[in-house]
Amino acid sequence: MAYDDHRGILTQIRGMYIAAAQNTLPPAGPDQPEVLTADIEVPNFGRLRITFERMSHLHGRVRTWFWTAVFAEVVPAA
Repeated sequence: MAYDDHRGILTQIRGMYIAAAQNTLPPAGPDQPEVLTADIEVPNFGRLRITFERMSHLHGRVRTWFWTAVFAEVVPAA
């Protein structure tokens, strides 16, 4: 399992699992924290913690908020 200091094992996780973790977060918006994490079970990895950053995009007068996955790590078994 390759590990990157900036992204952890995020590049090895399939998008459907990242999306499932993201769906557990509240809707992104200016009232949300800049960083949130979500834990999810992923086959062949076990329990993962995925870190998301709140981002925004301005198009004309409309600002859209969204979450972007930036880091993933295996949660050690207790």
